[in-house]
Amino acid sequence: MPVMRSHGTDLAREPWNFGEAGDPAYDSIVAAIELRKSLEYYLYAAMAESARSGRMYVRMLPFDFPNDEASYQVADQFMLGPDLLCAPVINAAANGGKQRSVWLPSGSGWYEFGTGIKHIGGSWIDIATDLDTVPMFVREGAVVPIVENEGIVLQVYPGADAGTEIYEDDGETNDYLDDGYRRRSVVWEERTRHITVQPAVGHWRGPSLPIRAEALDGGEVVLEIR
Repeated sequence: MPVMRSHGTDLAREPWNFGEAGDPAYDSIVAAIELRKSLEYYLYAAMAESARSGRMYVRMLPFDFPNDEASYQVADQFMLGPDLLCAPVINAAANGGKQRSVWLPSGSGWYEFGTGIKHIGGSWIDIATDLDTVPMFVREGAVVPIVENEGIVLQVYPGADAGTEIYEDDGETNDYLDDGYRRRSVVWEERTRHITVQPAVGHWRGPSLPIRAEALDGGEVVLEIR
């Protein structure tokens, strides 16, 4: 979400006020913060595209899958940016709080985020849940930039040609309104397993994190940075 915080008034809200390492509440808060940090470049690019196009970056499934009739009946899942499908647990009592049913829209295969297990689209599945996990799925043919060890890993989810964007600015000012940003298109060609980071657009010249690429199927990926 654009704002991530514990809501409340006149009370301590920092993670260490909910226990210490090993306590379920503390560990789940830390896991959520670390997950969001790892997706920083994916989220920032999705928000930048939303600002340019006016298209919501958090949206109900029919926006992306208008021909999938079952998607119109799903009220507790959403797309986050172009490629992440989120299925939060909003009813802890359902199935004893240990699993939930997820609809995977037709027209694409879907990978479990974190495990890489692939599922066929156009089907319901039951997914195990716990306090630390929000079930998420990645659309087949996606490239998701992940922050890892002070670098960016372009995670490729094979199955189709794909593209994404690495968007950066100073993170503090409104200079991005006057081309004070750096945008780099990323293109994945399924047939050749070649991924290209295109030359940057924009005037921001801040430091860049090193980039590497990997595919979820473990196959070789050829990375070209122009």
